[in-house]
Amino acid sequence: MLQSNPSTQASLIPFVLTLSVFGWSTLFVWQGLDFTDMGYLLTMYQQFYSSPEMGANMWLTLFIGHWLGEPFGGTVVNYKLAASFILALTAVLAYLGLSIELGRR
Repeated sequence: MLQSNPSTQASLIPFVLTLSVFGWSTLFVWQGLDFTDMGYLLTMYQQFYSSPEMGANMWLTLFIGHWLGEPFGGTVVNYKLAASFILALTAVLAYLGLSIELGRR
């Protein structure tokens, strides 16, 4: 029977976390546009340079959203895939930051 190394298991956690969060959120990409936050954000992503005063309080979110959606055509599906990517990236960065801070790495 193979013995697994604890450091190997710990290094797999960010990878598994990324895949699981991205996979779960990608399942909902095809549900279309809802008329609450997604429509609001899509408008602000698309109008980032033409009307910058709209999102002065969350400029970094809008900058990242604009540059993740526009190169791929600027459709709703592309923006929702970009949102799934950002969600997975945020989860992994939070895990890595907390594991370093709590001394588990």
